[in-house]
Amino acid sequence: MLALRMRQFFGREVTSEQVWQLFGWCLAHGADEFTVSCSGDGNAPWPFCDEVEERLRPFSVQRDEQPNRWRLTAETVDYIHALFPDGLLADPTFEETGWVEDLRCYRDGAGMFWAINHEAYGFLQLTEDEHRDVQALGIETHPVHP
Repeated sequence: MLALRMRQFFGREVTSEQVWQLFGWCLAHGADEFTVSCSGDGNAPWPFCDEVEERLRPFSVQRDEQPNRWRLTAETVDYIHALFPDGLLADPTFEETGWVEDLRCYRDGAGMFWAINHEAYGFLQLTEDEHRDVQALGIETHPVHP
């Protein structure tokens, strides 16, 4: 297996379109599953989160370490676009009924793409050659230092 390296991208350096381009690049290069975080205010019910989980139920992937993981398909990709209308790094909506944030994509079970929208940054975990491919798209990323 090829060594994977983590690199980071920042919302102040990339456009929303470029982040969607990174997401699309990951889809084209093997991303096959995803998760999103769904949250809400306090102890109130979060019906929006229930709706999201119900809509994604047919695409569920059973993994012990992460119960809410779903397959990336044309339908779920369209739904991801609908869930993040202002972009993958835009602030969450903070609706009373709940909201989604923090898309993560996986390839063969390993993390590949993270968008942490409330912090406006993300990560890519790719091979060195793949990172060069991303750089060739004109998208700036930075090494992650421990």
